[in-house]
Amino acid sequence: KCARLNRPLQTIETDVAGIIKASRESRKEKFNDEATEAEAADKE
Repeated sequence: KCARLNRPLQTIETDVAGIIKASRESRKEKFNDEATEAEAADKE
């Protein structure tokens, strides 16, 4: 009974971890783009 309940919970946690990691990476990319734009503006 417990084993059956634990398995879906683990997959949910794994999915959530993946979503968090993906959103962090996309946020990091966005930040890098903004930093690059700022550097380009400084050079002009």
